[in-house]
Amino acid sequence: VRLLDDTDIEVLDHVTQKIRSLGPHSIPVLENAWESASNLIIQERLETIIQQIHFDNTKDRFKYWLGSEDHNLLDATILIARIHYPELDEHQIYNKIDKIKQAIWLELHSGLTTLEEVNIMNQIFYVLHGFIGEQKPNPDPDLGFINKVLESHRGNSISLGILYLILAQKMDV
Repeated sequence: VRLLDDTDIEVLDHVTQKIRSLGPHSIPVLENAWESASNLIIQERLETIIQQIHFDNTKDRFKYWLGSEDHNLLDATILIARIHYPELDEHQIYNKIDKIKQAIWLELHSGLTTLEEVNIMNQIFYVLHGFIGEQKPNPDPDLGFINKVLESHRGNSISLGILYLILAQKMDV
C-alpha cells in the first residue's frame, strides 16, 4: 500500500493490479489502510482501487448470472443496484421482498380466478404496502434501484413493474 504514492507508473500499475487481484475480501484491509493513511494521494488511489474491486466483483457476478439457466430477475436488479451501491445488503432486500410475498400469500387461495389474484396483489402492493409511481417530470434516478424502491415505496414505472413482476413470479401468478 505504501507503494501507491510511487511516481513510476509501471510500479503503480503493478501494485494496483496486485491489490485488485486480491478481490473483495481485501476491501476491509484497504479501508483500514485508507483510514490510517496520512498521504492524500494514497487515500485517493485506495478509494479508486476499492471502487474498481467492487465493480470487478459485480461484473463477474453479472457474467455468472448471464451464464446461469435461472436468470432470476431479483438477482439481476440487485446486481444493477450494486453498481451504484456496492455495500448493498442483499439479505435486507430479500427479507423485504419476502415480507410482501408473505402478505400476498396469506390472501391467495386456490379458488380464486387470475383476475382476483391480480386484484389481491394490487391491493397489497399499492394499498397495504403503499408503493406509488413517481410522477415528476424529472424523476429521481435512485428510484430505478431496487433497494431505494423498497426503502421509499416509490419508483418509476419500470422499477415498480420489475418489483411487481418479481412478486408475481414468486407467487406463480
